[in-house]
Amino acid sequence: MMRHEIIGEMPGSRLTLLRMLVMYALLTAGGGSISLVSLSAVLGGSYGALIPLTILLLVTGASLFQLVTALLDLRAEPTFTRGEVIRLWTKGGLFWFFRSHYAQIDRQVFVMAPDVWVQITDGNTVEFHHWPHTRTLIRAVLISGDVDELVEGQPVSPLEDS
Repeated sequence: MMRHEIIGEMPGSRLTLLRMLVMYALLTAGGGSISLVSLSAVLGGSYGALIPLTILLLVTGASLFQLVTALLDLRAEPTFTRGEVIRLWTKGGLFWFFRSHYAQIDRQVFVMAPDVWVQITDGNTVEFHHWPHTRTLIRAVLISGDVDELVEGQPVSPLEDS
């Protein structure tokens, strides 16, 4: 007999997307404007400014990518990914003060809250309802029992509007 249990729900996921959009827009604009200062120094003959220009362009490009994915998710419909957890890991963030918790299902990596992360183990069958581009979680469902009963392309539990 198949059983499913909701182990985590993030009701403000659309607000999270909006916060990401604002944060990465500011980072992209700031990085782009500071890059212009370095670019003008390089064009003025100060070739030592190539190093900070390169670093600034890499950071600005990365934040621009995140900005575009958040923007795409605001226009997209939520989706779900179901499968076996292949790998779980955690790592430190900025100066090892902030921890991020990750789970890999198939070839997709999801970042999740610690309270969801501690409830799953390698080999569990889970279903993550998420935004398609940023993979921001909306709901995490732990599935146990006869997984063969699941209908392909059909979520375990209905996805309410968040």
